[in-house]
Amino acid sequence: MDQAADIDADCKKLEREIVEEREIQTYTKQIEENEKMLRTLPDTWGVMTPQEKKNVVRSLVAKVELKHGEIKVYLNKTQYEKVVLGVTE
Repeated sequence: MDQAADIDADCKKLEREIVEEREIQTYTKQIEENEKMLRTLPDTWGVMTPQEKKNVVRSLVAKVELKHGEIKVYLNKTQYEKVVLGVTE
C-alpha cells in the first residue's frame, strides 16, 4: 500500500514538473520573440501598427510620473538592459 502511495506521489510530482517546464518554455519563447522585435526596432518602427508600438513601449517603460510640469520616465531596467544594452547579468 505504501509503495502505491509513493508511486502516486512521484507521478503527481512529475506532472507538476512537466507543467512548470511547459510554462518556462512558453515564457522563454515570448522573451525570445520580444528580444528579436526590439533588436530590429529601428528598422521596423515605421511599419509597426499603433498597437505594436504601444506593446513595445509598455514592455520597456515601468512607470511614468507627471509632477509640476515635469515628466519622469522609468524604464523596466531588466528588459531594457538585456535587450537594448546587451547586459546579460
